[in-house]
Parts: sequence; C-alpha cells; structure tokens
Amino acid sequence: MRFTSNHDFNSWHGTDAELYGAAYLPLAVLTFTLPGMPLIYGGQEARLTKRLEFFEKDPIAWKTRELQPFYAELLALKHRHPALAAGQYGGALSVLDVGNDRLFAFERALAADKLTVIVNVTAAPQKYRLGGADDTLPPAGWRIVAA
Repeated sequence: MRFTSNHDFNSWHGTDAELYGAAYLPLAVLTFTLPGMPLIYGGQEARLTKRLEFFEKDPIAWKTRELQPFYAELLALKHRHPALAAGQYGGALSVLDVGNDRLFAFERALAADKLTVIVNVTAAPQKYRLGGADDTLPPAGWRIVAA
C-alpha cells in the first residue's frame, strides 16, 4: 500500500500539512501512480488539519471536502489506465532522466497504455527536459501525461 497518512502516522507523527507542507499533494499523486495500491486516510479529502486521537473516538470535522475532486480525479485516473493497476497487473516503472535531480519522473506502460509522471516536491519552480522539449513545473506541482 502507498499512503501519505494512516491512523498510526497521523496520531504519532502529524498531519499531512505538518509532515509535508505544500508537497503533500504531489506526494499523494505518487501514491496513485507508483506501483501498489493507494490508501486515502479518513479525512484527507477534507484536508484534515489535526492529529486524531489514537484508540479514542475522535470524529472528523467535515466542514469541507475541499480535496474530494482532487482524490476523485486520481481514483478515476487509476481506474482508466491499465498501466496503473496494482501488483503484477500494472505496467512496469521506468525512471526518466529529465535533466533535473530535484524532480522525480517516471513512466508506466502496459501494452498501448502509457503514462509519464513528473513530480516537483520542492518550494521552487523546476525546469526539465522531456522528449526534446523544455518545460517548468511550479512549486509542489506535477504533470501526468497519458499517451
């Protein structure tokens, strides 16, 4: 399983915002695009901003579901693309050299389905080169290209 938070992590180590700052959205993108099964911890779609008590009833304040569209799109992407299937059913991962070691770039391909994922977890814009073209990712940004 791939995740940015779960009941142990949230209770003991902190919320996504505490642990990752602005980088937690691109890290969530990785949980859905790297090999494995993604986990959405209860409250993440509401941008959970508190540590939930361990072994205690601690209801989530569902004031907003601010990130629900974000997670819904990642789930739809995973279901639309066989290359992102879990386990032996998904496509192999190939790390890409985009000329910038501050970015993580990879490709997953299975038969005719191919996705390229580039993630910037830094707080600065990052330039990269892919397929002969130069481009820039914003701070805490990502790009997913389906071919």
